[in-house]
Amino acid sequence: VVNLPKLKTHSQMVMTLGVKNTFGCIVGIEKSSWHLRAGTDENFAKLLIDVHKVVSPILTVLDGVWGMEGNGPSNGEKRFFGVLAISRNAFALDDAIVRSLGVSPDDVFVLKEARKRGLIPDYEIAGDDFKSTIKLPTTRSFLNRAGKIIEPLITRVPHFDKKKCVKCGICEEKCPAEAIDVKAQKINYERCIRCYVCHEVCPENAMKLVRRVFSLGR
Repeated sequence: VVNLPKLKTHSQMVMTLGVKNTFGCIVGIEKSSWHLRAGTDENFAKLLIDVHKVVSPILTVLDGVWGMEGNGPSNGEKRFFGVLAISRNAFALDDAIVRSLGVSPDDVFVLKEARKRGLIPDYEIAGDDFKSTIKLPTTRSFLNRAGKIIEPLITRVPHFDKKKCVKCGICEEKCPAEAIDVKAQKINYERCIRCYVCHEVCPENAMKLVRRVFSLGR
């Protein structure tokens, strides 16, 4: 298997690079149930690593010529980064790219877990020097600084933009927790697992991510 990821941010996992890209080997309709089984972001990161180790690509080629920042992987902002990265080890590649973008690997769930497991080897970077910055998803850019104490108050949750929503039903169909009623344009936050699949798949960009304290009154 040759792994061909794009350089993008990810509203749930912060960044989607080489390791997370192999989750694409899971059959489409099964992805949602795997999200539900994982539950937390940390557990999903563990699952992504396990899948990657099973797929075990012989080469990872990251296309970061044009990438995405902000609320990726679907509703972010396209941006030119001008980088291609190649490695036989996706953990090393992801670690190098994240650091080159000025992001701490400990703020990226997959890399934090990979480091705990000793999966990131010592590596050297050959080729042109790449340094840049990237705008992280709104779900994480402030939360990473705020810490766990106020996380329940500021964690972002999906919320219908009723002006944009065309009630196509894709979000309801893909929601692994069955927390969405698209006809009523309501979300059951007691069931929502914050996987942000609804935000990712919405073709109209009608599923916004808002802080929980603000969504209560909407």
